[in-house]
Amino acid sequence: MTNIISKFEHLPNELLLDIFIYCRPRDLFISLFNINQRLNSLICIQSLNIDLGNALPKYLLDIYYKSVLHNAREQIHTLRLSDTYGRMNRFVINDQQLEIDFETRKIILNRVKCLILWDPLMTSLYEILNYVNNLEYLHVTSIGRARNTPNYSDGLLKIIFAMKTLKRLYLALHDSIIFNTDIGKYNFLELKTYIHICFRYKYIAYSFNTKWMLYATFSTTASSIT
Repeated sequence: MTNIISKFEHLPNELLLDIFIYCRPRDLFISLFNINQRLNSLICIQSLNIDLGNALPKYLLDIYYKSVLHNAREQIHTLRLSDTYGRMNRFVINDQQLEIDFETRKIILNRVKCLILWDPLMTSLYEILNYVNNLEYLHVTSIGRARNTPNYSDGLLKIIFAMKTLKRLYLALHDSIIFNTDIGKYNFLELKTYIHICFRYKYIAYSFNTKWMLYATFSTTASSIT
């Protein structure tokens, strides 16, 4: 009786693609990439979700910079960045100290469709706006940044209004929604009308935390804001 030894690379393409869906990007590019041309081709058609946020340990961040992002630059659909440790700010400026060249970072930002930002600096937001030309979904969470940055909320809205390709927006300004310009004169219903006029998105989610409403979240389609 002949013993048949089954190997990973003997699996059909359809099954390999299903397996790759459950693999982390760093596992794909560190463990499987460059084994053979077939696996490379299958890996390179995966849509990737890359998390470079504050929860990622520094040694794993270095692995992404050195071994993952350059090879994955054409296929990153979702990118998460954080300014908690200044990571986002360094990612969007021409910083030669990073293990990934600036041109690759610009390619990634230009192709990404979904961008998730945690506590971003206003300077980082302005820089990102220069490169995310195909962005469709923006998620911004700010905890403490707005309170300590003058005109943060005003600046954030101006940046968002300038993004022409956005279809979906989520803002979570947990501890402060502060408007120091004419926007601040609007009551809630007027603000809804303002959003309806200025935003072109199919879906909007927004949260308010005031002395009258401890916490309230509203999720709505743009067409229903009247």
